[in-house]
Amino acid sequence: MVYREIIPRLVRLFEENREAPHLLDYCEKRIRSDDHIEDIMDGDVAKSAVRRMREKYDEARLTHPELMDGSFCLIEGYDGITLFQRKADSMWPLMVTVANIHPSLRGTLGVGTYLVAAHTAPTGSVAAQAIFLQFFNRELEALADGTLVTLADGKK
Repeated sequence: MVYREIIPRLVRLFEENREAPHLLDYCEKRIRSDDHIEDIMDGDVAKSAVRRMREKYDEARLTHPELMDGSFCLIEGYDGITLFQRKADSMWPLMVTVANIHPSLRGTLGVGTYLVAAHTAPTGSVAAQAIFLQFFNRELEALADGTLVTLADGKK
């Protein structure tokens, strides 16, 4: 089993693209159509998630005015693939994609999409459960609660 934390990678994405705000605030700046969905971020669920993140950020700024907004809307994917034409050899990857960045970056592995975990254990096994219960869910809870990170240049 392999697990790579997502929070440090999101911090790196934010640090590397702070000077290119059009990549990180794509959802705020793009042209939308009122009568149909053109992007995953046009859906009600995504809009609601972004609104909740904005409210938490605005609330946190009351006590920490130095905070910079680094909100990310994440899409998780977890599915298995059969290797070598044998069912006994399968791999289960857990992928995370940042939805609220420019679409040209979303699918780029290591930039907008990350391989967070991979295991070869059967579905429902202790190893598979550990990925979610001990690692991934804890990171998602920390992100949902709002994670304060100090960047390399000392900014929060």
